[in-house]
Amino acid sequence: MNFLDSGHKFSVAAGNSLQQIEFGNRFFFTTLAVGMPVQAMEQAILSGGALFGSGLIFPAIFFRAECVVLLPKDSSGPSPETHLRNNFDFGFVQGLKSSSIHLEYWGQVQANGRSILHIDMPNVFELDTDTSTQPFTQLANLRFKIKNVTQPNSKFHMLQVSSDFFDHPMYTFPHTFGHRLPSNVEVPHFIRSVIFRREFKTIFCFKNKKDGSFTPISSTDWDVNYKHTVNYTNNVANRTVTEGMSHTFPSRGSPSNIDETDRRIMAMAKAGAPLMTPAILQSRLAPGAARTVTRENTNPDFVSSFWT
Repeated sequence: MNFLDSGHKFSVAAGNSLQQIEFGNRFFFTTLAVGMPVQAMEQAILSGGALFGSGLIFPAIFFRAECVVLLPKDSSGPSPETHLRNNFDFGFVQGLKSSSIHLEYWGQVQANGRSILHIDMPNVFELDTDTSTQPFTQLANLRFKIKNVTQPNSKFHMLQVSSDFFDHPMYTFPHTFGHRLPSNVEVPHFIRSVIFRREFKTIFCFKNKKDGSFTPISSTDWDVNYKHTVNYTNNVANRTVTEGMSHTFPSRGSPSNIDETDRRIMAMAKAGAPLMTPAILQSRLAPGAARTVTRENTNPDFVSSFWT
């Protein structure tokens, strides 16, 4: 595959994206967009629905990539666009590395203890996809567009290929748990801290339909970090969430960003594994998975500012 060097474009737009913790009646959400319809999202979950692909989820980060493919005029037949579509598939493949999730829930006073939920995650890159699109991020009919931009007197057909999609990675957990003390009194434990990191490699690439191989064209990398602390006032009427680290999303990607990690992710795409689909993620977060729950009847780290 030959490309016009000046035809590569890769833009990333994050808008007002900001790591936040938003609260519903039962759950908290680690969102990235302002003004999410949290109550409707919570109701969808309680009704047995899924948030992945839901119109309730606002776009948090947008990707758009372009390239110009050069096809010799004597080898592509009367319709170069058809020739390209018949032999290649373009789109985004995304690698995801998830670190372990660490959540602490505190009682209202030191003597009410705390609960610590720790969920082990693979911490290796996997394909961030869905069963309906794997290994790409988009359905086949949405993956890419072709525009013929051939110049007069050119020896090549010049085909501009463009692709775009958006993402909004999010976790959802209950914000309150019950804990029974040795005195047989049950007290509530409220979410105190949320810590995790998710790393992404978003790759604009093409698939050779003949041999099933994937080749990166351009890429960008980004991550989502949560190190958030929650304080409560007025008997949970108000919550104050403090962010422990700042973050800036990238503004672009490029062919020069391709590295060995991108090539390993392309090999995963050809193999179709390992996958991180919404169903797989849910199984990892579910009770009975690789999680540790520690319940303590006192809280040595308690501070008075937590509950005022």
